[in-house]
Amino acid sequence: MIVTRSVQTIFYNLLLTLINQLAQISMFQAIVSMDLSRLLQLGRNFCLERTNPAAAILCLDHVFSVSHQATSLTGKQATSNLPAFFNYARLLKKMALSPDASKDLAIQKLLGIQPSSNGGFLIPTRTELHTLLKGSQIRLQVTDKGMVVPGQKLPEAIKVSLRERLGRTLSLVGVVERIKDWPLSANVLFIR
Repeated sequence: MIVTRSVQTIFYNLLLTLINQLAQISMFQAIVSMDLSRLLQLGRNFCLERTNPAAAILCLDHVFSVSHQATSLTGKQATSNLPAFFNYARLLKKMALSPDASKDLAIQKLLGIQPSSNGGFLIPTRTELHTLLKGSQIRLQVTDKGMVVPGQKLPEAIKVSLRERLGRTLSLVGVVERIKDWPLSANVLFIR
């Protein structure tokens, strides 16, 4: 039986989708169990595949946000994590500098943003972006699910949120400069 090229392509795409979904399930299991080595590996894989930047950021965000993790690393361990940290910072920067962040599906997925019927965007409660916007001067429509932000106001709020997230992570990771066997060339990356 001859299988056509289009059937092979469909099968291949379905297989990739299934693998990505299994990786996302594994990611959430690792987040719940705080399995940082698994999250680091998944984050690296998501970065290599370039198919799910939101999942890559979410994995690496958990890895690099644990401040006690940074202080317990040896110089060799910290050095081996530099490529993953670089990818994490690069992805956050790319999203923060997105020309229209509110229309970027990866950003919507990462921040839990949902387009609303009135041209605005729903920001769910108990999210970092919701907390940031609660203290802002932007006029918001509050609902039982969160707040609706006008479409033209959201891109700047997203950029601020992503920059703050990266800034917090940089300051947490900055503590590794105190490690005695940390390579001098890498130490320059974390000078405040």
